[in-house]
Amino acid sequence: MRSYRFLYAGGDSLDGYLVLQRPLDGGDRVSIVDWEAASDSVSEELLTAAIDDGGFSVLSAWSLGASPAVARLLDRHGFSPAARSKSILVRSVRSADLEEPWTVAGRALDDASQWDLRMLYSMDG
Repeated sequence: MRSYRFLYAGGDSLDGYLVLQRPLDGGDRVSIVDWEAASDSVSEELLTAAIDDGGFSVLSAWSLGASPAVARLLDRHGFSPAARSKSILVRSVRSADLEEPWTVAGRALDDASQWDLRMLYSMDG
């Protein structure tokens, strides 16, 4: 249902990768669905390659849960918030837990920076 492009950086070892997804129906929207890099400079190199060499009319990425460095990088490259927003709803099934801090293994469930959110993991990805 979708086609993918894989960009990578490195030589003998992998320094980073970026995965692009496009619907097979030929839609204009291309999405960054997964992205990892060993450094901020490698992140920039991968994103710049996708933008400059991809020839896409629309390129989207999720920033919720992204590191501050990635959020700044997306901003510098002209990405802007989408008109529609998505929400993540988290609720305990035990009413007694509603008055307590929402944590699992010391991580706050209501803090997006504690989550690994990638478009690849979603129904949209």
